Amino acid sequence: MKRIAAVLLSCLIPLMLAACGGGQSDEDQIRDVVDRIQNAKEPAELQQACRELLTPAFVKEVYDGDIAACSKEPFNDEEEFDDPGETTVASVEVDDPDATVKIETVGGSTDGTDGTWTMKNLDGDWKLDRLEDDYLRASFATSVKLVDEGMVAFEPMRKCFASNVETLDSQTIRAITFGEASEKKKDAFDAANKIAESCPRALNAYVADTLAREVLAKQDLPPKTIACAKRELVPLLEISGLAPNALKQNNKFGFATSAALAGLITGAVRAC
Repeated sequence: MKRIAAVLLSCLIPLMLAACGGGQSDEDQIRDVVDRIQNAKEPAELQQACRELLTPAFVKEVYDGDIAACSKEPFNDEEEFDDPGETTVASVEVDDPDATVKIETVGGSTDGTDGTWTMKNLDGDWKLDRLEDDYLRASFATSVKLVDEGMVAFEPMRKCFASNVETLDSQTIRAITFGEASEKKKDAFDAANKIAESCPRALNAYVADTLAREVLAKQDLPPKTIACAKRELVPLLEISGLAPNALKQNNKFGFATSAALAGLITGAVRAC
C-alpha cells in the first residue's frame, strides 16, 4: 500500500506543479514553434510543419492555399546557400492572440537577414501567421547579394536591385518573394522587371550582354566582333527603347520584339 501511495504521489506532484504554472509559457511555446519550422527538413517534418505550425492565412498568402506546394517549396529552405548561418529568436512580445517575434541571422552568407514574424494563437496553439515586410526585405537583399544566375546575377543589375531594396513597396516585395512558391510566377517576373526598368543603363547593358551570349556567340563570328557588337548594342537599345520589351516573357525575349532585336543585332555587327 505504501508503494502504491508513493507511485500515486510521484504522478500527482508533477500534475499539481503544472496546474500551478509549471507548463510552457507562451514565449516558450512560440520559440519552440519557430525552432520546429526552421529545422523542418525531411518530407514528413515539412508536411507536419505546413499542417500544424502555419495558419491558414499564411498558407493562403504564400502558397495560394496549397499545402502540397508548402511541403515542396518550404519558405525556410536554406539548401541554396553554402553557409546559411544561424537563425535565432531575438525577442518575443506576446499580446494574445498575437505575438511579435524578432528573428536574427548571425554568421554565414545570410548574416543580417533579420526581421519580424507574426504569430497567432489558434485554439491554444501558436502558429506562424505572417512574415512581415522587414524580414522579406532583408531576405530579398540577401538573395540579391548571393544569386548566381539570371538577370540579377549580371553585376550592373545586381547593383540596381540592391539600391532599390529599401524603397520597394509592400506589394512588390511580397509579389517577388511569394510568386515562385504560389505559382504566381508572372506577378514575380512583372515586379522584378519593374525594378529593372528603373535602371535603364543597367537594363540596356544586360540585354546587350544576353544577346551577345545567346545569339551572337552561336554564330560564326570572331570574339572581337562579338565584343564590339555588344558595345554597339547598348546605345541602339537605348535609342529604340526595346530593352524593357525584351523582358516581358519571363526575362526571355518575346516574339513581338524578335524581329526588331534581330535588326539591331544586324546593325551592331555591321558597325563592327
